[in-house]
Amino acid sequence: MKIKYILKYMEYLLKHVKYYFVSNKKYREKRYLIDFQCPPNYKSPESFNEKIMWRMLAGKNKLFIQMADKVKARDRVRELVGEKYLVNVLHRYKNVSDINFNVLPEKFVLKCNHDCGSVVICKRNEGLDINFIRSKLRFFMNRNQYYDSREWQYRDIIPEIICEEYVELSDAGIPEYRAEMYRIHCFKGKAVWLEVEYTDAIGERYSCIYDTSWTLLPVIMRYPNTDIPIPAPIKLPELLDVAGKLTLDIDYCRVDFYVTFEKILFSEFTFSPANGREIFTPRSWDYIFGLPWDINHHNEK
Repeated sequence: MKIKYILKYMEYLLKHVKYYFVSNKKYREKRYLIDFQCPPNYKSPESFNEKIMWRMLAGKNKLFIQMADKVKARDRVRELVGEKYLVNVLHRYKNVSDINFNVLPEKFVLKCNHDCGSVVICKRNEGLDINFIRSKLRFFMNRNQYYDSREWQYRDIIPEIICEEYVELSDAGIPEYRAEMYRIHCFKGKAVWLEVEYTDAIGERYSCIYDTSWTLLPVIMRYPNTDIPIPAPIKLPELLDVAGKLTLDIDYCRVDFYVTFEKILFSEFTFSPANGREIFTPRSWDYIFGLPWDINHHNEK
């Protein structure tokens, strides 16, 4: 498995070199064209994806850089809604070699603060493939996601590794499904869309899109809808309230949460979902999803 990450790092280095020869605008236009068979409208963006593309070219906001850092993002959550919404951090490491697996609990989560995709979930400490975990984390610690995806909010984050307490998620109100993540799309502090990811008993993944009244919307993103209706979580009003308070000064931001039987726990802030290449079925929902986002009064400075 170590070879896998050597190859991935070589691929990353090629992308890094490519950065110096292909502008961000050209990079984005090419990928958008592959997915949607037309160039993005930068001058007057209308769809959700076009507005994400526009944001990634419009300028850099220092607040977004701080919020994209999974360590510094905790400070915002603590200040605006309180410590109780934070997952307990067990350790922080500057280097992969600093991790002592012998002192970690039976269950824990390791992830980097400066990217996405680096998460290692451990449900049983005994028998871990420590060499594989170290290889994976070393790859992500040496990778600057900006050169991989051109998402500027990740470029200047100083990498470190966080070890978090493992969170036991609740079921989705029915035993057939477990709610893995609640993704709340907020516009100027107002929660508008809920994107909820579920898994069933055999690990198959599903995704349902709701409005704030928990009405299932006729759109599919990434994964199919669940086979049966899912009841609204008891903590839905609190979930929407917390998401709104965390994004009051931001034109658009997605806030991700875990929900347990007892708590709502913050996961991360996201400013460019799917890097502006989210596939909506039907496509018309790309435009509906973007309607609440007023970029004429943006905060990208």
